[in-house]
This record gives sequence, C-alpha cells and structure tokens, in this order.
Amino acid sequence: MKAHTDKKDETLVELTLLGDKTAYEELVLRHQRAVMGTAYKMTGNRYSAEDASQDAFVSAWMNLSELRDGAKFGSWVCAFAKNCARTLERRYRAAIPAISLDESVFFDVEDTADVIFPDEYEDIHAAVDALSDKIREAVRLHYFEEMSVAEIAKMLSVPVGTVKWRLSEGRKQLRKGYGIMEKTYNESESLVTRVMRQVEELKLWGLKNDKTGFEEEYREVLCNVKALEDSKEKSAMLADTLLRGY
Repeated sequence: MKAHTDKKDETLVELTLLGDKTAYEELVLRHQRAVMGTAYKMTGNRYSAEDASQDAFVSAWMNLSELRDGAKFGSWVCAFAKNCARTLERRYRAAIPAISLDESVFFDVEDTADVIFPDEYEDIHAAVDALSDKIREAVRLHYFEEMSVAEIAKMLSVPVGTVKWRLSEGRKQLRKGYGIMEKTYNESESLVTRVMRQVEELKLWGLKNDKTGFEEEYREVLCNVKALEDSKEKSAMLADTLLRGY
C-alpha cells in the first residue's frame, strides 16, 4: 500500500474501479478519521460510530462508479457516514421504548429481590448499571433514592454543578441508547481490515451471483436433457435443471 500514499484521491478511485484492492485500502486509511468523527457527532457513541463508519466505507465502495469527481471522495464518504449513523440511531431507538427519566416512576432499590418489575423498568435498571461509576451513582441517588441535587453534592463532597452535569449526562446517555451500546466488532481489528474483509465478501458474492453467459449455457443443457429417452432419471434431471434455472 506504500506505493499509493503519494497518489491523489481521484487516482485511487480510478485504480479501485479497475480492481486494485490496495487503492481502496489507502482511501479508507486516509479518510477514516474524518468519517469516524462525522459518525461520532451523529451517534455520540464510539461503538456506533465504528459500525456506521464501516457501513459508510462499504456503501461508498459499492457505489463508487457513481462518484463523478474522485477528488471529492472524502466529503462523499462522510455523507454516507451521516446517513449510516442516522440509520443506526433509528434502528436502535425503534428497538427500545422511549422513556424519560424525568417522567418515570422508579421503584425503591431496597429489598427488590422478590419484586417483579415490568419489562421497561428492568430495561432501565440494566441501562443504569451500564453507565460509568460516577454518573451511575448520581442517577441512582437522585432518581432511585430521591435525594436532591444539594444532598448528593454534600454526600459526595462535589460541587452542585458537578452533580447536575452527571445527571444531565446520565439522562442523555439513557435517552440516546440506554447507556453504552454493545459493540458489534472485534476491537483487535482495525477499521481498514474490517472494511476490506467485507468488500472481499461482497466481491465473492458478486462472482457467485454473476449470470453472465448463464442463459445460453442453460438452454443448451435443457435441450440435451429433453433429448434423452423418457425415464425416471430423465424426469429427475429435467426437474433439477428447471429448478436451477428458476
């Protein structure tokens, strides 16, 4: 890939369209920081931003022939990142009920071993458990223990403003994704590696589903099968041939 580091984006786009895999690797490496930043602004979550970035680069590769000006690849793939991030956010929010901490009635966390909570409250408690230690502590004290901001500040020996920030951050995280979203990728792999593996999988899928020349060859096989003498074997072969051409 070193041979491509001095090439302009438009050249790398052209090389990618000609089948040069390392050219697209360079494009991903070159623009991954900007794409990740764009996705993170939309999701506010590292793991979601990683997923959206991977989707963006793969989508860009699939639609690369539509890019008229290769020099604008950077801004073009960032636009994909915005759309992919929005899609992930909509998908995640649709799977989780929209519950506001300010309006929810919480159960006392004491002696809850024998209490059966409604599903949505179980979800909230699990989400609160996923928050960072300091934010989780403030949320539990305020919403579960019903302590005031001033009481929490005094108990924790921190300024009132700090408590307010922790509560605000807790509400934001819970509303956005019920705490930290679960990552769907292997952290030991780089974004470039994940993108290029998916690109190769798509190439393989394309080869498997390429129907070029299929119809002519299929008709020839079908004619040969139909020319056989009637028998159980012919019927089976004919059925199999027709099924393959469906």
